[in-house]
Amino acid sequence: MDGSSFSSSITTTAGLSVPMIVRPKKAYAMAFAAFALVLAGCASGFGANSQEASVNFVSRVEDGAVLASTPVGANPAAPTGFLYTVRLSSGELISLAQDGRPAIADGVPVVVEYGHVTRIVPQAAALVGAA
Repeated sequence: MDGSSFSSSITTTAGLSVPMIVRPKKAYAMAFAAFALVLAGCASGFGANSQEASVNFVSRVEDGAVLASTPVGANPAAPTGFLYTVRLSSGELISLAQDGRPAIADGVPVVVEYGHVTRIVPQAAALVGAA
């Protein structure tokens, strides 16, 4: 016996013996499936381009301008994101890789949002001027 099933019998009121089969493999599979569904509910959709915000989450914002944007990814002809070099208004120089297309052009004023996910976003004035 491999332990995959256990047999016992139940005696009914009529005196008949009915076999009962317990299959723990099925119970384990059902428990695993329920556990997997619970874990799937914990997945986060946050990313560099996510527009969702957490309530009561403290973040810091600084303004600056893009000095350079370099495509990143396995295929340079079809990049999956860009590496941005940004000069902050404080004079500090930072570099940030962010997915998404199209690229933010060099010289565009941006806001750097530090928080759960750090990202750069073109300033509203730059978007109005581009329209």
